[in-house]
Amino acid sequence: MAISAKNQGSLAAVGDAVTLNVAGLSGIGFQITGTWVATIQFKGSVNGVDFVSLSAVPISSSTAVTSATSNGIWQAPAVLKAVQLVVSAWTSGAAVVSVLGGQSTGAAVAVSGGYVTSITGTANQITASAATGSVTLSIPSPAAITGLTSGSGTLTINTAGTITLPNATGKVPVIIASSGTTSATTNSASEANLIAVTIPAGIMGTNGRLTVEFLYRFVGTAGTKTPTIRHSTTSGDTSAGTVIYGNAATTSNTLSSRNIVNVWNSNSASAQVLYSVPPTIPLGQQAVDTSTGAIDTASPSYINFNAKTANSGDTAALLAYTVTFYPAV
Repeated sequence: MAISAKNQGSLAAVGDAVTLNVAGLSGIGFQITGTWVATIQFKGSVNGVDFVSLSAVPISSSTAVTSATSNGIWQAPAVLKAVQLVVSAWTSGAAVVSVLGGQSTGAAVAVSGGYVTSITGTANQITASAATGSVTLSIPSPAAITGLTSGSGTLTINTAGTITLPNATGKVPVIIASSGTTSATTNSASEANLIAVTIPAGIMGTNGRLTVEFLYRFVGTAGTKTPTIRHSTTSGDTSAGTVIYGNAATTSNTLSSRNIVNVWNSNSASAQVLYSVPPTIPLGQQAVDTSTGAIDTASPSYINFNAKTANSGDTAALLAYTVTFYPAV
Protein backbone atom coordinates (compact mmCIF):
# COMPACT_ATOMS: atom_id res chain seq x y z
CA MET A 1 0.00 0.00 0.00
CA ALA A 2 1.40 3.39 -0.98
CA ILE A 3 1.21 5.93 1.87
CA SER A 4 -0.73 8.98 0.68
CA ALA A 5 -1.25 10.89 3.94
CA LYS A 6 0.19 10.92 7.44
CA ASN A 7 0.06 12.92 10.64
CA GLN A 8 1.70 12.66 14.06
CA GLY A 9 1.19 14.42 17.38
CA SER A 10 1.48 14.23 21.16
CA LEU A 11 -1.65 13.87 23.28
CA ALA A 12 -1.39 15.00 26.92
CA ALA A 13 -4.80 16.37 27.97
CA VAL A 14 -8.52 15.77 27.54
CA GLY A 15 -9.58 17.06 24.12
CA ASP A 16 -6.13 16.76 22.52
CA ALA A 17 -6.51 15.22 19.05
CA VAL A 18 -4.62 14.17 15.95
CA THR A 19 -6.72 14.41 12.75
CA LEU A 20 -5.98 13.13 9.25
CA ASN A 21 -7.79 13.77 5.94
CA VAL A 22 -8.26 10.34 4.33
CA ALA A 23 -10.67 11.18 1.49
CA GLY A 24 -10.08 8.86 -1.48
CA LEU A 25 -7.87 6.46 0.48
CA SER A 26 -8.54 2.76 1.01
CA GLY A 27 -7.13 2.12 4.48
CA ILE A 28 -5.72 3.70 7.62
CA GLY A 29 -3.42 2.71 10.44
CA PHE A 30 -2.90 4.08 13.95
CA GLN A 31 0.12 3.61 16.21
CA ILE A 32 0.36 4.85 19.80
CA THR A 33 3.62 4.90 21.75
CA GLY A 34 4.97 6.63 24.87
CA THR A 35 4.32 6.50 28.61
CA TRP A 36 0.82 7.59 29.47
CA VAL A 37 -2.40 6.78 31.35
CA ALA A 38 -5.48 7.87 29.44
CA THR A 39 -8.31 6.77 27.14
CA ILE A 40 -7.94 7.63 23.44
CA GLN A 41 -11.03 7.39 21.24
CA PHE A 42 -10.98 6.45 17.53
CA LYS A 43 -13.30 8.70 15.48
CA GLY A 44 -14.36 8.97 11.86
CA SER A 45 -16.25 11.53 9.80
CA VAL A 46 -17.80 11.65 6.34
CA ASN A 47 -18.33 15.43 6.24
CA GLY A 48 -15.05 16.25 7.98
CA VAL A 49 -16.81 18.08 10.82
CA ASP A 50 -18.95 15.66 12.81
CA PHE A 51 -16.99 12.72 14.23
CA VAL A 52 -18.42 9.46 15.59
CA SER A 53 -16.87 6.29 17.01
CA LEU A 54 -14.75 4.30 14.52
CA SER A 55 -14.03 0.59 14.88
CA ALA A 56 -10.43 -0.45 14.31
CA VAL A 57 -8.76 -3.84 14.60
CA PRO A 58 -5.49 -4.41 16.50
CA ILE A 59 -2.93 -6.12 14.28
CA SER A 60 -2.51 -8.82 16.95
CA SER A 61 -6.24 -9.54 17.19
CA SER A 62 -9.39 -9.91 15.11
CA THR A 63 -11.64 -8.08 17.60
CA ALA A 64 -12.49 -4.52 16.66
CA VAL A 65 -12.37 -1.76 19.29
CA THR A 66 -13.22 1.95 19.35
CA SER A 67 -10.65 3.17 21.87
CA ALA A 68 -7.22 2.45 23.37
CA THR A 69 -5.80 2.56 26.87
CA SER A 70 -2.32 1.22 26.03
CA ASN A 71 0.26 1.31 23.24
CA GLY A 72 -0.38 -0.61 20.05
CA ILE A 73 -1.17 -0.60 16.33
CA TRP A 74 -4.67 -0.64 14.83
CA GLN A 75 -6.02 -0.62 11.28
CA ALA A 76 -9.35 0.24 9.67
CA PRO A 77 -10.93 0.83 6.24
CA ALA A 78 -11.15 4.46 5.19
CA VAL A 79 -14.33 5.15 3.22
CA LEU A 80 -14.33 8.45 5.10
CA LYS A 81 -13.25 12.05 4.72
CA ALA A 82 -11.32 12.24 7.99
CA VAL A 83 -10.25 10.22 11.01
CA GLN A 84 -9.27 11.44 14.43
CA LEU A 85 -7.71 10.13 17.64
CA VAL A 86 -8.88 12.20 20.61
CA VAL A 87 -8.31 11.98 24.40
CA SER A 88 -11.56 11.44 26.30
CA ALA A 89 -9.97 10.81 29.74
CA TRP A 90 -6.47 11.71 30.91
CA THR A 91 -4.48 10.92 34.05
CA SER A 92 -0.78 11.41 33.25
CA GLY A 93 1.99 11.27 30.66
CA ALA A 94 1.96 11.92 26.92
CA ALA A 95 0.91 9.57 24.13
CA VAL A 96 2.66 9.87 20.77
CA VAL A 97 0.11 9.15 18.01
CA SER A 98 0.94 8.39 14.36
CA VAL A 99 -1.85 8.12 11.77
CA LEU A 100 -1.23 6.86 8.22
CA GLY A 101 -3.63 6.63 5.29
CA GLY A 102 -2.93 4.89 2.02
CA GLN A 103 -4.21 3.63 -1.31
CA SER A 104 -3.43 0.11 -2.54
CA THR A 105 -1.21 0.24 -5.63
CA GLY A 106 -2.26 -3.22 -6.80
CA ALA A 107 -6.02 -2.88 -6.72
CA ALA A 108 -8.79 -0.77 -8.15
CA VAL A 109 -12.51 -0.88 -7.45
CA ALA A 110 -15.29 0.28 -9.77
CA VAL A 111 -18.97 0.56 -8.83
CA SER A 112 -21.88 0.94 -11.26
CA GLY A 113 -25.63 0.53 -10.89
CA GLY A 114 -25.35 -0.61 -7.29
CA TYR A 115 -22.88 -3.43 -8.12
CA VAL A 116 -19.16 -3.72 -7.63
CA THR A 117 -18.34 -4.12 -11.32
CA SER A 118 -14.65 -4.91 -11.03
CA ILE A 119 -11.81 -5.46 -8.61
CA THR A 120 -8.44 -5.76 -10.29
CA GLY A 121 -4.98 -6.40 -8.92
CA THR A 122 -1.56 -7.69 -9.82
CA ALA A 123 -2.27 -11.20 -8.49
CA ASN A 124 -5.89 -11.70 -9.47
CA GLN A 125 -8.85 -10.22 -11.28
CA ILE A 126 -12.52 -10.25 -10.41
CA THR A 127 -15.04 -8.89 -12.90
CA ALA A 128 -18.76 -8.64 -12.39
CA SER A 129 -21.61 -7.68 -14.68
CA ALA A 130 -23.30 -4.47 -13.59
CA ALA A 131 -26.50 -5.69 -15.22
CA THR A 132 -26.70 -9.23 -13.87
CA GLY A 133 -24.25 -9.36 -10.97
CA SER A 134 -22.57 -12.48 -12.40
CA VAL A 135 -18.94 -12.77 -11.26
CA THR A 136 -15.83 -14.04 -13.05
CA LEU A 137 -12.61 -14.68 -11.13
CA SER A 138 -9.31 -15.17 -12.94
CA ILE A 139 -6.15 -16.20 -11.10
CA PRO A 140 -2.95 -16.64 -13.11
CA SER A 141 -0.68 -19.67 -12.68
CA PRO A 142 0.79 -20.75 -10.33
CA ALA A 143 -1.80 -19.27 -7.98
CA ALA A 144 -4.73 -21.47 -6.97
CA ILE A 145 -8.17 -21.06 -5.46
CA THR A 146 -8.47 -22.79 -2.10
CA GLY A 147 -11.84 -21.42 -1.09
CA LEU A 148 -14.33 -18.60 -1.51
CA THR A 149 -16.99 -17.81 1.05
CA SER A 150 -20.27 -16.06 0.40
CA GLY A 151 -22.97 -15.63 3.01
CA SER A 152 -24.84 -18.89 3.32
CA GLY A 153 -22.24 -21.28 1.93
CA THR A 154 -18.75 -21.94 0.66
CA LEU A 155 -17.60 -22.28 -2.94
CA THR A 156 -14.52 -24.47 -3.14
CA ILE A 157 -12.56 -25.35 -6.26
CA ASN A 158 -9.98 -28.03 -5.58
CA THR A 159 -7.11 -29.63 -7.45
CA ALA A 160 -9.21 -32.69 -8.26
CA GLY A 161 -11.28 -30.51 -10.56
CA THR A 162 -14.49 -30.66 -8.57
CA ILE A 163 -16.56 -27.67 -7.52
CA THR A 164 -18.66 -27.67 -4.37
CA LEU A 165 -21.41 -25.05 -4.45
CA PRO A 166 -23.00 -23.18 -1.51
CA ASN A 167 -25.80 -25.15 0.13
CA ALA A 168 -25.40 -28.00 -2.39
CA THR A 169 -25.05 -31.64 -1.44
CA GLY A 170 -23.77 -32.79 -4.84
CA LYS A 171 -20.94 -31.82 -7.13
CA VAL A 172 -20.82 -30.25 -10.55
CA PRO A 173 -19.81 -32.05 -13.77
CA VAL A 174 -17.02 -30.51 -15.84
CA ILE A 175 -16.88 -30.46 -19.64
CA ILE A 176 -13.31 -31.45 -20.48
CA ALA A 177 -13.61 -30.95 -24.24
CA SER A 178 -16.36 -30.18 -26.72
CA SER A 179 -16.29 -29.22 -30.39
CA GLY A 180 -18.44 -29.09 -33.49
CA THR A 181 -15.44 -28.62 -35.79
CA THR A 182 -15.04 -31.48 -38.26
CA SER A 183 -11.85 -33.56 -38.18
CA ALA A 184 -11.53 -35.89 -41.15
CA THR A 185 -9.17 -38.36 -42.77
CA THR A 186 -9.06 -40.06 -46.15
CA ASN A 187 -7.26 -43.17 -47.37
CA SER A 188 -7.81 -44.66 -43.90
CA ALA A 189 -7.76 -48.37 -44.69
CA SER A 190 -6.00 -48.74 -41.32
CA GLU A 191 -7.20 -47.19 -38.07
CA ALA A 192 -6.34 -43.48 -37.91
CA ASN A 193 -6.62 -40.97 -35.08
CA LEU A 194 -8.86 -37.96 -35.67
CA ILE A 195 -8.92 -36.29 -32.23
CA ALA A 196 -7.23 -37.00 -28.88
CA VAL A 197 -8.77 -35.51 -25.71
CA THR A 198 -6.58 -35.32 -22.61
CA ILE A 199 -8.10 -36.49 -19.32
CA PRO A 200 -6.15 -34.64 -16.57
CA ALA A 201 -4.19 -36.77 -14.12
CA GLY A 202 -6.17 -37.74 -11.03
CA ILE A 203 -9.40 -35.99 -12.00
CA MET A 204 -11.45 -39.21 -11.94
CA GLY A 205 -10.39 -40.26 -8.46
CA THR A 206 -11.46 -43.81 -7.64
CA ASN A 207 -15.12 -43.57 -8.68
CA GLY A 208 -15.43 -40.71 -11.16
CA ARG A 209 -17.14 -41.09 -14.53
CA LEU A 210 -16.47 -39.97 -18.10
CA THR A 211 -19.30 -39.51 -20.55
CA VAL A 212 -18.29 -39.44 -24.23
CA GLU A 213 -20.76 -38.21 -26.85
CA PHE A 214 -19.95 -38.15 -30.56
CA LEU A 215 -21.13 -37.99 -34.14
CA TYR A 216 -19.22 -39.65 -36.99
CA ARG A 217 -19.88 -39.50 -40.76
CA PHE A 218 -18.37 -41.79 -43.38
CA VAL A 219 -18.64 -41.17 -47.14
CA GLY A 220 -17.26 -43.29 -49.97
CA THR A 221 -17.76 -46.55 -51.74
CA ALA A 222 -19.45 -49.66 -50.44
CA GLY A 223 -17.48 -51.32 -47.68
CA THR A 224 -17.00 -51.66 -43.93
CA LYS A 225 -16.68 -48.42 -42.03
CA THR A 226 -15.57 -48.51 -38.38
CA PRO A 227 -15.67 -45.68 -35.82
CA THR A 228 -13.45 -46.61 -32.87
CA ILE A 229 -12.86 -44.81 -29.56
CA ARG A 230 -10.03 -45.84 -27.25
CA HIS A 231 -9.25 -44.88 -23.66
CA SER A 232 -5.45 -44.97 -23.62
CA THR A 233 -2.31 -43.88 -21.85
CA THR A 234 -0.99 -42.48 -25.16
CA SER A 235 -2.34 -39.57 -27.18
CA GLY A 236 -3.23 -40.64 -30.72
CA ASP A 237 -3.20 -44.36 -29.87
CA THR A 238 -4.68 -46.55 -32.63
CA SER A 239 -3.81 -50.05 -31.40
CA ALA A 240 -3.78 -50.31 -27.59
CA GLY A 241 -5.69 -49.07 -24.55
CA THR A 242 -9.33 -49.93 -23.88
CA VAL A 243 -11.77 -49.85 -26.79
CA ILE A 244 -14.79 -48.07 -25.31
CA TYR A 245 -16.67 -47.91 -28.62
CA GLY A 246 -16.16 -49.75 -31.88
CA ASN A 247 -18.95 -50.89 -34.15
CA ALA A 248 -18.14 -51.95 -37.70
CA ALA A 249 -20.93 -51.40 -40.20
CA THR A 250 -21.23 -52.35 -43.84
CA THR A 251 -23.08 -49.82 -45.90
CA SER A 252 -23.53 -48.95 -49.54
CA ASN A 253 -21.70 -45.64 -49.47
CA THR A 254 -22.49 -43.56 -46.34
CA LEU A 255 -22.64 -44.16 -42.60
CA SER A 256 -23.47 -41.92 -39.63
CA SER A 257 -22.72 -43.00 -36.07
CA ARG A 258 -24.09 -41.23 -32.97
CA ASN A 259 -23.76 -42.62 -29.45
CA ILE A 260 -23.06 -41.95 -25.77
CA VAL A 261 -20.43 -43.98 -23.90
CA ASN A 262 -19.84 -43.99 -20.13
CA VAL A 263 -16.60 -45.04 -18.42
CA TRP A 264 -16.57 -45.39 -14.63
CA ASN A 265 -13.57 -45.83 -12.37
CA SER A 266 -14.47 -48.84 -10.25
CA ASN A 267 -13.13 -48.24 -6.71
CA SER A 268 -9.67 -47.70 -8.18
CA ALA A 269 -7.88 -45.08 -10.28
CA SER A 270 -6.67 -47.89 -12.56
CA ALA A 271 -9.80 -50.04 -13.00
CA GLN A 272 -12.75 -49.12 -15.20
CA VAL A 273 -16.14 -50.64 -16.01
CA LEU A 274 -18.29 -49.80 -19.03
CA TYR A 275 -21.16 -50.99 -21.20
CA SER A 276 -20.30 -53.93 -23.46
CA VAL A 277 -18.25 -53.15 -26.56
CA PRO A 278 -19.35 -53.20 -29.30
CA PRO A 279 -22.89 -52.36 -28.21
CA THR A 280 -25.79 -53.81 -30.12
CA ILE A 281 -27.99 -51.06 -28.71
CA PRO A 282 -26.81 -47.75 -27.21
CA LEU A 283 -28.88 -47.96 -24.01
CA GLY A 284 -30.87 -50.67 -22.32
CA GLN A 285 -29.97 -54.34 -21.92
CA GLN A 286 -28.27 -56.94 -24.07
CA ALA A 287 -27.23 -60.56 -23.55
CA VAL A 288 -23.50 -59.87 -23.17
CA ASP A 289 -21.29 -59.05 -20.20
CA THR A 290 -20.00 -55.58 -19.33
CA SER A 291 -16.50 -54.54 -20.40
CA THR A 292 -13.57 -53.49 -18.23
CA GLY A 293 -10.46 -51.37 -18.53
CA ALA A 294 -7.18 -50.99 -16.67
CA ILE A 295 -5.99 -47.47 -17.58
CA ASP A 296 -4.11 -45.66 -14.80
CA THR A 297 -6.05 -42.40 -14.51
CA ALA A 298 -3.77 -41.16 -11.73
CA SER A 299 -1.59 -40.15 -14.70
CA PRO A 300 -2.88 -38.30 -17.78
CA SER A 301 -5.01 -40.51 -20.02
CA TYR A 302 -6.60 -39.89 -23.41
CA ILE A 303 -9.87 -40.42 -25.23
CA ASN A 304 -8.79 -41.17 -28.80
CA PHE A 305 -11.42 -40.77 -31.51
CA ASN A 306 -10.33 -43.00 -34.38
CA ALA A 307 -11.77 -44.30 -37.65
CA LYS A 308 -11.11 -46.95 -40.29
CA THR A 309 -12.59 -47.74 -43.68
CA ALA A 310 -12.31 -50.84 -45.83
CA ASN A 311 -11.60 -48.77 -48.93
CA SER A 312 -8.67 -46.37 -48.89
CA GLY A 313 -10.55 -43.76 -50.93
CA ASP A 314 -13.32 -43.32 -48.38
CA THR A 315 -13.55 -40.33 -46.03
CA ALA A 316 -14.08 -40.73 -42.28
CA ALA A 317 -15.03 -37.63 -40.29
CA LEU A 318 -15.67 -36.85 -36.63
CA LEU A 319 -18.25 -34.09 -36.89
CA ALA A 320 -18.74 -33.33 -33.19
CA TYR A 321 -17.85 -34.63 -29.73
CA THR A 322 -18.16 -33.80 -26.03
CA VAL A 323 -16.23 -35.38 -23.15
CA THR A 324 -17.68 -34.66 -19.70
CA PHE A 325 -16.36 -35.61 -16.26
CA TYR A 326 -18.78 -36.44 -13.44
CA PRO A 327 -17.23 -36.59 -9.94
CA ALA A 328 -18.28 -39.23 -7.46
CA VAL A 329 -20.69 -37.85 -4.83
